[in-house]
Amino acid sequence: MKAAFATCTVPSLLVGLKPDQLLKLSNAEDWAGVDDLELQRCIECGLCNRVCPSAFNLSVRFSEAKRIASELTATEAEKQRIKTRYQIYQQRLIAVQSEAEDRRTQRLAQRLARSSTEASVQNSKTDS
Repeated sequence: MKAAFATCTVPSLLVGLKPDQLLKLSNAEDWAGVDDLELQRCIECGLCNRVCPSAFNLSVRFSEAKRIASELTATEAEKQRIKTRYQIYQQRLIAVQSEAEDRRTQRLAQRLARSSTEASVQNSKTDS
């Protein structure tokens, strides 16, 4: 199959696409490899179908592979967006909890100061 693709003058080959390798990667569902070979540059003209010695319908396989690769890319982007939102939420939550703890500590210190002041006032009254 490689020989037929290597000798043909399909315009897709002129832009650097390798249909035989793209087919192997799409059959193996290696979407990262498909992206590395720039499958998205395929314009689905169908010329690779005409020269394929195995009579595979490559343009249909490539369009399906492009769709799946695009969906996976979008899914990964959505996962990253959700992860970023969660990290921001966690940072805000930690800040809010820290502020609440600081307020509790300040109120406790104020109560202790008031109670020690009240105790010293009561002690001074009982001593007099």
